[in-house]
Amino acid sequence: MLNLISRLKPLKAFPQATIDATISMKEKLDKIRNILKKMKKVNFFELLENSRNRTEIIVSFLALLELFKQKTVFLKQESAFGDIVVQKA
Repeated sequence: MLNLISRLKPLKAFPQATIDATISMKEKLDKIRNILKKMKKVNFFELLENSRNRTEIIVSFLALLELFKQKTVFLKQESAFGDIVVQKA
């Protein structure tokens, strides 16, 4: 029996997983609207300056598309993969 137990390999530990703090679409929409109240136009990269993780960047982009759909903002991009200029409509 001891021989059998000595041949057993220890179990591998589960990998550590972290959960990003989330931000809601409504919160991000409100933040972008407040920024545009202060500034007439802003670059998309400036909106991302305080983003803490990839999830928040994605939510920011989706919020921007939603504001465009609502015709609240105009979007301008000079070149492919260039910065997006967000202007209040």
